[in-house]
Formats: sequence, structure tokens, C-alpha cells
Amino acid sequence: MNQYDVIHLDIANFRRPGDDSMDMLRWINTEVICELQKIYPGILNGDENSIPHTLAQLNESVKASFVIVIDEWDAIFREFKDDIRAQEEYVELLRGGGGSKAHAEFFDIGL
Repeated sequence: MNQYDVIHLDIANFRRPGDDSMDMLRWINTEVICELQKIYPGILNGDENSIPHTLAQLNESVKASFVIVIDEWDAIFREFKDDIRAQEEYVELLRGGGGSKAHAEFFDIGL
């Protein structure tokens, strides 16, 4: 119990009027990293710009492990059906950013 910090994201809540898909992706990144900086003061240096790399840094520094719960994970595909670039960047974000040393396991629980 209490072995992992939980990050809960409702992707649909990151959709703001007037934003395009890339704004939405930037906002997800910014909000999650800002929250992590508040929870782990003094560990993160403020230059973080990638969720996967930030999580890897926290894991390396303080052995923090995370469970990420994503509601409405497919919202970007519904909201921006024709924006293949944004969809690819979102999938890359979910995969861990390509260069991160963080280990992640994803489970589709079908909710």
C-alpha cells in the first residue's frame, strides 16, 4: 500500500476553447510537470519539459514510482480527428517519450 504516487489525468479536461491540438499537448505537459515540481520541491530544477523524462528523473533521484490513471485517453482522437501529427505526439507521450529510462506498464482496463 502507498508504494506508488498516483497521477490522474482526465484528458478531456485539458481541452480549452480556442486551443489547437498542440496547445492541448503542451498544457498536459506543463500542468503535470508543475504539479510534480510542487510535490517534489528541490529535486526538479524547473527546466523540465517532458513528463516521461521528469518521471524518470524522480525515479532516479528519490526512487519514486508512479501509477498513471488516464480518463478519456482517446479524447485527442475524437477532438482532433484529422491532426495526425498531434495524435502521433500524444501516442509518443503515452509511450514514454522515446528516450526516457523510466519503465512503464500500461493496462487497458476497458472503462
